[in-house]
Amino acid sequence: MLGVADLVSTQVHASFAQDLAERTARLLGLDQVQVGCLDPSGERIEVRAAWHAGRQLGTWSYALRDTAASAVLREGGQGIASGARDAHPLDPDLQHLEAEGFIGAPIPGLYGRPSGLISGCSSQPLARPDPLLAALRILAVHAAGVFAASANHDRLRRERRALQRMLDQAEHRQRETEARFHTMLDWTYDWEYWVRPDGSFYYMTPSAEHFTGFPSEHFLHDPDLLERIVHPDDKAIWKRHIKGSLPPRSQDIYELEFRIRHKDGRLLWVEHRCRPVIDASGDYRGRRVSISDITARKEAEEQIRSLAYFDPLTGLPNRRLLLDRLGHALAASRRTRQYGALLMIDLDHFKSLNDTQGHDVGDRLLVEVARRMTQSLRAEDTVARLGGDEYLVMLETLGTDEQNAANEAEGIAEKIRLRLKEPYPIGRADQADHYCSCSIGLSLFQGDRESVEVLLKQADVALYQAKDAGRDTIRFFNPEMQKAIESRIALETALRQALLRGELQLFYQPQIDQHGKRIGAEALLRWLHPNRGLIPPLDFIPLAEETGLIVPIGHWVVDTACAQLKEWETCATMRSLQLAVNVSARQFHQPDFVAQVRESLERSKANPARLKLELTESVVLENADSVIERMHQLRALGVSFSMDDFGTGYSSLSYLKRLPLDQLKIDKSFVRDITTDPNDAAIVRAILAMSRSLGIQVIAEGVETEEQQLFLLDNGCFAFQGYLFGKPSPIVDWRSQATQGPSRAED
Repeated sequence: MLGVADLVSTQVHASFAQDLAERTARLLGLDQVQVGCLDPSGERIEVRAAWHAGRQLGTWSYALRDTAASAVLREGGQGIASGARDAHPLDPDLQHLEAEGFIGAPIPGLYGRPSGLISGCSSQPLARPDPLLAALRILAVHAAGVFAASANHDRLRRERRALQRMLDQAEHRQRETEARFHTMLDWTYDWEYWVRPDGSFYYMTPSAEHFTGFPSEHFLHDPDLLERIVHPDDKAIWKRHIKGSLPPRSQDIYELEFRIRHKDGRLLWVEHRCRPVIDASGDYRGRRVSISDITARKEAEEQIRSLAYFDPLTGLPNRRLLLDRLGHALAASRRTRQYGALLMIDLDHFKSLNDTQGHDVGDRLLVEVARRMTQSLRAEDTVARLGGDEYLVMLETLGTDEQNAANEAEGIAEKIRLRLKEPYPIGRADQADHYCSCSIGLSLFQGDRESVEVLLKQADVALYQAKDAGRDTIRFFNPEMQKAIESRIALETALRQALLRGELQLFYQPQIDQHGKRIGAEALLRWLHPNRGLIPPLDFIPLAEETGLIVPIGHWVVDTACAQLKEWETCATMRSLQLAVNVSARQFHQPDFVAQVRESLERSKANPARLKLELTESVVLENADSVIERMHQLRALGVSFSMDDFGTGYSSLSYLKRLPLDQLKIDKSFVRDITTDPNDAAIVRAILAMSRSLGIQVIAEGVETEEQQLFLLDNGCFAFQGYLFGKPSPIVDWRSQATQGPSRAED
């Protein structure tokens, strides 16, 4: 998939199809690539562009019947590792080229129907057709957008000419009618209509039929039809949206994204934009509305979310999504006082199955285990795969009585244990069924008295108890094992004293550009305990978050960072550096946070342009409108913003484009395996392509190898942070390193 994101972000030009065929062939290592469209009859393919053996071919058409293209359009895509010409013996192209490998992906058309396809073949077998097919699907979606935009442009020009003819014929009518049509011409785009104050329509473009299956005349005669095609789950927000835009308070545009149902049953995501029409006398004359099809964009967002939050083998939520849901479950439990439970499940002797029968058989077992566990749970429960043969189940709403909750959780765990012990017909037909048992560790929770990390540790301890007990059994977390919890209480007390005693320090990790020049640093909190020495951040920052100590600590961090920026102004090699400071959600939402930042800047007399605040997506999701307003207040001071750990939360373009961001930081969890994991590589390319389109800078954190840096450079990322360039260090050490110029971190 190398270079796919770059290709997708390339500016569209007249020779798009030829360029797409050539670059796809080069990127995916194919001998021939064709870009073709269905003709109006749907029985032939018109080849727009083809690349073969290092040169462009001409255009031609061929009948679909008995070809590989027919299978691609019928099945929604096809990837053949070897034997392509044998699989399609009547396909003349495959026979002529003596093709072994073949991949093909349909180009989506209007309302999900294919409008053509991109296909490629190779005279040699394809080692891994699935990643190639995944890349081809992304290119097909991109091609669909380009082709649709071109067709839409032509259609809009025809509609504009049609409207102009109607306007010319209506010149003898009254001035009000002429103004109506002039307004429609000014607003012509996608599906447009003008609705009167009483809810009836002045006019609606014929494109309504493309979106809904109903001619525009149906809406003109039956205005309530518009509300009836709104998806039932979206009708509430639709009604609030309409109510919010009436009566008109200003000339502002009101926007909403929701789903509509086509006459044939298909669902479309649309963006609805409307604004009031006020005539020369100041009277309200209704609303002008434009509706765009955003189905392809929503599907792309969902694809990115699926890669980030779901296990590709089993389809279960992954650890990242499970932890997010667990956080919500703890908050809900605090409100309702109901118990929940975590079940950590490990398959007994799974490694021996992999070693003796191979990973394919092992993967089939993992998929079947996921299916059985899902069937054994209630709809409100969550089962996730943590990796390997480890699963985690989260049970909610087990009641307010601890003993009853424990009994119900144990009953569900026993149901899972027995279900997983049933035989697995996963081997060859001549092999006996496989038998597999599991060990289960169980931990109850109520409210958010314990952090997510502590709950996971409790379930993990209980799991090891189950293994020590001989496996194939269930164990609860033993309350007597409270040493870790007692240690946590002691740590909280020490942390409160650390702030007063000056034990906290800021370490600084350099940030560099593509030329190896230092462009800034990130301030990272460290705790130098008088007895325990340097305490890792993961040991006390989550504790500070939970106890609220993060607020005074965060205030100290901003104060210290501003003072450091002012000190840097006296050094020629460092006065131009930016300093990034992490801000927690709890700190950011404090009512006086903006005032605190202003006071820190004024007290230190530091240049606000050198201060960058790093926010996580969780900060924004809590109250998007309030956060955006607060960010603008800070921007007015001159402070800039970076979105930290981007991609690990519910990334949504619908809010991202509203944020006054200067930078996105690619999370190190994606960078770590970027050169070996196609999913992480695809996510990073998508983030970089999206950032370019939004005009936002990008920095990658956790860069530890030159291979990772090279991959990022090749895909358009030009700012880096990680051990490859320098570890976090005290300001004295960091200052001496900075004056010596750029350097790599020691191994």
